Amino acid sequence: MNRLKRHRMNPAAYLFLIFLALCLPLSRQSEAATMQDYCVVPPFIAQSVPPLVMFETGRDHKLYYEAYNDASDLDEDGKLDIAYKHSIDYYGYFDPNKCYTYSSTGSGEFNPVSVTSTKFCNAGQWSGNVLNWLNMSRMDSLKKVLYGGHRITDSNTKTVLERDIMPGDAHSWGKELTGRLCFNGASATAPYTYACKRDSDCESGYTCVDKSVNLIGIAAATAPFDCSATGAVTWSGTNKVRVARYYHGAALSNDIQCGTDSVGSDPVVARANFLTSFQPEVAGNFIDQFLATDFNDVRLDPANDHFNNYNIVAVAEFNVASGDKNKN
Repeated sequence: MNRLKRHRMNPAAYLFLIFLALCLPLSRQSEAATMQDYCVVPPFIAQSVPPLVMFETGRDHKLYYEAYNDASDLDEDGKLDIAYKHSIDYYGYFDPNKCYTYSSTGSGEFNPVSVTSTKFCNAGQWSGNVLNWLNMSRMDSLKKVLYGGHRITDSNTKTVLERDIMPGDAHSWGKELTGRLCFNGASATAPYTYACKRDSDCESGYTCVDKSVNLIGIAAATAPFDCSATGAVTWSGTNKVRVARYYHGAALSNDIQCGTDSVGSDPVVARANFLTSFQPEVAGNFIDQFLATDFNDVRLDPANDHFNNYNIVAVAEFNVASGDKNKN
C-alpha cells in the first residue's frame, strides 16, 4: 500500500506566488473607462458624428438696437464715448481700414475700393469705420461673430452681406456726424478723437478740424461759431425779470444759437449787435418784451400758443444792489 507523502512548502515559495499574482494584468473592470462604457450608439446611425457646440441666445428685442449707442466706454479710457471716435476701430460688416463707394444700381451696395491705414479716404468715398458706427445693429454684430454675417450672395467670385431688417419703430435710431474731428498733432497715440462742431467741444490741446471729405466723401456744412459777446444793460424796476420774445427765421441758425441780429452776415458784427437785436426797432425780428414779476405770467405758460416761430425767452443776468439781496 502506497502512502502519500506530505511536503511542506518553503515560505520563500509563498512569497514568490504572491508577487507573481500582483504582476498579472488586472481584469477589464479596472481598465481606463471609455465613452463606450457610458454611451450606446443607436443602431440607425451609420457613422459617428463629431460633437457640435450649441449657443443659446435670447431673442430679446434689444438685439435690434444699434450696436454703438454712444453711451458706453468702448475703449475703456474712463470716459463715455458719446459720439463717433476716430481712434476706435468699430467692428462690423465693413472693414475699418477700407474705403467704400455706394452703387445705386441693382440692389444697392457699398463696394470696397481701396485700403487705408488711417481710416481716412478720398473724396467720394466712405470710411468703413464710419459705416460700422452708423449702421451696425446688435443683431448684425452677433451674426458676424457666429458665422461671418448674413450672406445674400456667396460665390467663388463675390460675397454680399446684408444687414438685418430694422423695424420702423422705437428700435430705429438716428446719429449725428458733423464730419469734424478733434485734432492734436502732438498726440502720437490718438491725434484724431471725437466728432465735434467747434473747438469748445474738444479736450484741452485739441482743435476741431474738418475731415468730412475723408470720412463721408462730401464737405460738411458751415461750422457754427462760439458766442463770445459781452455787455451790460440797465433796466429800471426791482424784483423783475426782463423777458423778450424774439422771432428766428428757419434759415438763420446763428440766431437760434446766439440771439444775434439776423440782418448782419458778419459774425463779428452780429455779436456786437447782441443786445440791440432784442429791441423793437429791429423790424421783423422782435415780437414783444415785458417785465415778468413771476413765472405764472400767461406769456410764459408753455400750454399757451407761443406762435409758430423759432422764438426763445431771453432771461438776462443783472446786478442786484447789496441791500436788495434779501427781498422777495
